[in-house]
Amino acid sequence: MDPGRVPHLGEPGDAGSRSACHGYRKLSARPRHHAQDAEAAEAFKKLPRRCGKNRRRSRLGKVLEVWFQDEARIGQKNKITRCWAKRGTRPSAPHDQRTRSAYIFGAICPKQRKAAALVMPWCDTHAMNQHLIEISRNVADNAHAVLIRDQAGWHMSNNLVVPENITILPLPTARQVVALSRIG
Repeated sequence: MDPGRVPHLGEPGDAGSRSACHGYRKLSARPRHHAQDAEAAEAFKKLPRRCGKNRRRSRLGKVLEVWFQDEARIGQKNKITRCWAKRGTRPSAPHDQRTRSAYIFGAICPKQRKAAALVMPWCDTHAMNQHLIEISRNVADNAHAVLIRDQAGWHMSNNLVVPENITILPLPTARQVVALSRIG
């Protein structure tokens, strides 16, 4: 190779090839929030082990199952149509105006290796009630479930019917977390 010539990407002698010789690879970085607290993350990782010994039986004499629940929207939601046009004009362009969505309600109990899920056309209190019934069916007869979830509107509705074998434990809101961090 010509000593004054810079190698192109992929050619022997380029920066990537030289880095690979020293054990480096091009990897995707794990995203991290700029205000992430490393100590709090480590304390959270240790939480299940610390609580595991004491959570075997509830006051009712039943085994406790810890479940985590959330939902997600999937489907089509179109973006704004863009096209080239002179500045100051409002061009018209064909655009697909249809939208179709479905909502996946899912819950897992990692300790017992159980899951309960539903696909629903709407995300409302009725759908949440149906999901609670499905979770209740998957809880063992000699167990009581603690369901951890966020505080979405349909989770906290007065019309929500919670089965006897489930206790809901809402996650704190972001505002509550900030308030607690200022106390300590």
